[in-house]
Amino acid sequence: MKFIQPVTLSLLLLATPLWAFAAVQDAKNDQTMVAAQTDIDISNRVKHALQSDGILKSYEIMVTSKDAAIELSGVVKQQAEIDQALRVATAVAGVKSVNNRLTLQP
Repeated sequence: MKFIQPVTLSLLLLATPLWAFAAVQDAKNDQTMVAAQTDIDISNRVKHALQSDGILKSYEIMVTSKDAAIELSGVVKQQAEIDQALRVATAVAGVKSVNNRLTLQP
């Protein structure tokens, strides 16, 4: 019985750091998933805001998000529409910055 206790204790001591490592990895994965979901939510809110805008709703404006930084791309007819898209996207809750890559139709 004395032999089993040290072996059991050794296995327990070896397993504890592995369990802790796995828990930390799970937490990091959860944070990554939350960040990705947040980016999806922010992108969807920006898309909805752009499509709800009377001026911009007729354009196909692409929206991507990484760490709450929004990028807009597409083609519009006037500079005023580029400016309007920037205002609309910037006003959406959770948006940290906007890279406006909209271009004017030739």
